[in-house]
Amino acid sequence: MTESRLHAIVVSSGLAGLAAASVLRIYHNVTVYERGSPDIATGGQGIVLYPNGIKILNSVGFDGSRAGGVPCHGYRMLDKDGKLLEDIPIDFRGRWGADMLMMKRSDFRDELMQPGIKGEPAQLLFNTSVIDLDPEAGTVSLADGSVVKGDVIIVADGIHSTLRKRITKTEGHAAKKTGLTLFRVAVSTTDAQEAVGSLPE
Repeated sequence: MTESRLHAIVVSSGLAGLAAASVLRIYHNVTVYERGSPDIATGGQGIVLYPNGIKILNSVGFDGSRAGGVPCHGYRMLDKDGKLLEDIPIDFRGRWGADMLMMKRSDFRDELMQPGIKGEPAQLLFNTSVIDLDPEAGTVSLADGSVVKGDVIIVADGIHSTLRKRITKTEGHAAKKTGLTLFRVAVSTTDAQEAVGSLPE
């Protein structure tokens, strides 16, 4: 490790952690600690990436097409019979310099781990849990009892983070219920066509 390169520790290989690692690894040495296995993210949930994020990702070699990204060109609202109620075309690339892309979260995560992204590949350590950290000393404690020192520590272990309070020194940043409920249903194109007869373009 050269003197100019920092050692950055990233806790969790979720989307935020891997995105940070993808950017940092161009100039620094990055180690990502993930408590789960390499196939931890296999869900089919979708994600939308807006132009501001796409431009940053593109600058480090992100390939949206390789990740199966589909450009969004606007919004359409249809009623239950497929009748078009509203059509709002939006030129994302023309207005903001990049497409808005929709893709599966698992495909996005896989692309963030591609070696083709610029910089030295981040070291990803799976099945390795970070159980504590000392923000003043710049160290993380692993479940096996070892302690690792870094120049930068990024805690990206999600909305129910167990380490956030070690930085904020308070419990006041816990996730709070909004009172809203969201239902998500994934249906194959074939099943949808059989159910409704045809699908609008």
